[in-house]
Amino acid sequence: EQLFAHLKQAHPALVLLNIGGIANVSVLSDQPLVGFDTGPGNVLMDVWLQQHHPELLFDQGGALAASGRVNNALLTQMLNDPYFTKPAPKSTGRELFNLAWLNRHLSHFTELSFVDMLATLSQLTAESIAKSLAHLPNGLLLVCGGGAKNTLLLSHLQNHLPQWHIKLTSHVGIDADFMEAMAFAWLAKQCLERQSGNDPKVTGASRHEILGQICQIKHHDW
Repeated sequence: EQLFAHLKQAHPALVLLNIGGIANVSVLSDQPLVGFDTGPGNVLMDVWLQQHHPELLFDQGGALAASGRVNNALLTQMLNDPYFTKPAPKSTGRELFNLAWLNRHLSHFTELSFVDMLATLSQLTAESIAKSLAHLPNGLLLVCGGGAKNTLLLSHLQNHLPQWHIKLTSHVGIDADFMEAMAFAWLAKQCLERQSGNDPKVTGASRHEILGQICQIKHHDW
């Protein structure tokens, strides 16, 4: 929030979107901070890709997904997962959105091709993010994380949020690859200064807490 405070006055809504395995948003405004996980980011696309092509870590730029066609019936079914309508604060992870979750939804779609599935999962990520922002006025969406390099995913986001300005954090001075590292550096600073590192309004925690532990390393002669 401190890094982007100078942009808040220029936009009705300012949202920071981190697309890692799971996608999460931080809504920066004059109101108290709001943040939550929107659902899958790259995780489902990556596990599907690696199941069929173990030599690939990810779909570079979304090129393979771009060659497929979205299956709207499957997309609708996946978007009906209760997590997407659960109110914030909320969080999720690979314990929910994983290969088992995917295979359950695929049980009635056995003829779906590899690239069509990737295309559908790309739309799932984009649409679940866009739906989570539907209650906000049109504003500026700043994207970071590995998903910021997926040009197809960014294109889907712009299609679902046509009135929003979508930029990478790199375009406003913070490298999109470094945001998460900077967040952990800030958490370390808070811990060293014995300051709270969480916001109960975001995490749903019962109180503010100092996060992390400072450990003293003893050197031994071996």
